[in-house]
Amino acid sequence: MKKFLRTLSLRKLTLLFLLLILTFLFLVISYYNTAALRILRNRVYRNTQDTAVLYEKQIDKELSRLDAWLYTLLTENGSFISLSYLQESDWDFYPAVQTLNRYFSNSLSDYEANALFCYLPGSDLYIAALANNEVYASMRQVSRTAIEQQARPSHWNLVRSGDVFYLIKYLKSGERYIGAVVSIDTLLRSVTNGDDERSSVYLSDDSGQLLENIASPVTITLPGADSYSIDRIDGERMIIVAQPLDAGPYSLIRTVPYAEISYLRSSLAYVFIPTVLFVFLLWLGMALFFQLNVLRPVTAITNALRELSAGNLDNRITEVHQLPEFRTMTDTYNNMVSEIKNLKIDVYEQKLLRSDLEVQFLKQQITPHFMINCLNTAYQLTDCNELKLAQDMLRSLSNHLRYVLSSGQTVSLREELSLVENYIRLSSIRYPNSLSLSLSCPKEAEDAVVVPLMILNFVENSVKYSVSMGQLLEIFIEVSALPSDLPASSSPSCLRIVLWDNGKGYSEEVLQLFQNFSRTFESTGGHIGIANTLRRTRQIFDTASFSFCNRPGAGAQITITIPYEVYRL
Repeated sequence: MKKFLRTLSLRKLTLLFLLLILTFLFLVISYYNTAALRILRNRVYRNTQDTAVLYEKQIDKELSRLDAWLYTLLTENGSFISLSYLQESDWDFYPAVQTLNRYFSNSLSDYEANALFCYLPGSDLYIAALANNEVYASMRQVSRTAIEQQARPSHWNLVRSGDVFYLIKYLKSGERYIGAVVSIDTLLRSVTNGDDERSSVYLSDDSGQLLENIASPVTITLPGADSYSIDRIDGERMIIVAQPLDAGPYSLIRTVPYAEISYLRSSLAYVFIPTVLFVFLLWLGMALFFQLNVLRPVTAITNALRELSAGNLDNRITEVHQLPEFRTMTDTYNNMVSEIKNLKIDVYEQKLLRSDLEVQFLKQQITPHFMINCLNTAYQLTDCNELKLAQDMLRSLSNHLRYVLSSGQTVSLREELSLVENYIRLSSIRYPNSLSLSLSCPKEAEDAVVVPLMILNFVENSVKYSVSMGQLLEIFIEVSALPSDLPASSSPSCLRIVLWDNGKGYSEEVLQLFQNFSRTFESTGGHIGIANTLRRTRQIFDTASFSFCNRPGAGAQITITIPYEVYRL
């Protein structure tokens, strides 16, 4: 080698040295060009995947909102329920239709839907609220097509009308159908930022066919999890990322033109050799720029999404040296998380408010017949110059109504038993020599927490169905405090209240009805007061239990078991 070099002139040695330098620089450029392309492709994929995940969650959220609206309408809307037993000849059939149609129109503005509809096949009646650009006949045909194809009601089903693809979800109740129709284009425009962004987002079915009005039908190769594929859409080569939807066998497709990566490769290929050093330094500058302005925001967004998935709604993305596009994504994410948190708080507060209102409503249901009968009895006593009895009756009635209307969600057992004694005194005036009360309650149990009217409703029921003039109805109430299972505890664990009378007892039908109450806490055959008592008690004490039977040698018996708690003002 040395001999060969010695034979070369200075010019040739210089040329050879320059050639070696150029070769080395070419290899360096090629290596960094390949590395830069690989990094860029992975970053573009991650960024595209994060955007696809964000859009997929927004779409699933919107479809879930429509699902919840449909189920609420199915179970709670009075106009829709009334259509199940009304005929077109009924005078109140069309008012119910008009009311339902107005409800659809008012609800449409709250959802990204093209149509909200109700369809009655028997009368071929189609009730719908439509978006501005929708045609009634077209939506009617789309809805009927999905129903006639017997699509699965629990899924969002795909229907095509002309060049437009629709997702339709319907629920069936008897011979009635309700549903929502959303076009693919409407759904995608609701989550994208303008037409440019919309043109790179698609939906596909599980076979990979794009659900779009493209020049010719396009079927792509769906990438697997944590990967991407490269395919052609309308003749243009694209990087494709797919994110499955929860609402059905569909995937959200996010595309990025492959030319964006190829352009960088072409640019690097035409860099002149004399500017190798400049290109190398420029690459270092680009790497730093990418690290600060692309990788760091993408990492922050990814970590934020991971925190959001874990349920952390207090995490926010800090805007530090972000490009306008990333600032938009950051603002959108932060606003979305704030809205979700506020929504959860609002829903929780509304749930507490509804629960409190329901308790108050159920507690304050009193039997108007009892009050009217007492007033009539007082009137008759005054006619008979029994003014003392009339005064006693009105005083007892006043105490009774004051307790019923002004007590809180819970009272002490002492107050409830006092109310029962007051009620027996009141009823004894109406039924002289026909009622007696035997009460057994240990001293330590008198301060226990109970639900207002819990005992009184069962006493009222005994008087209502078992008392008769000339025969003595004996009512027994036995209270006991059961000891705790914990060895170190001296406090009772629960309170047991047993009520029975010497009446004729429950019939088999009524006994079966009350036993159903104790399981479902719903009244489907009268005795609303008993059912409400069970419901109110269960709302305050979720482990409360009720047992109904006929006591051997006596009449009806009710056993109530609730947790023992000391009443505090």
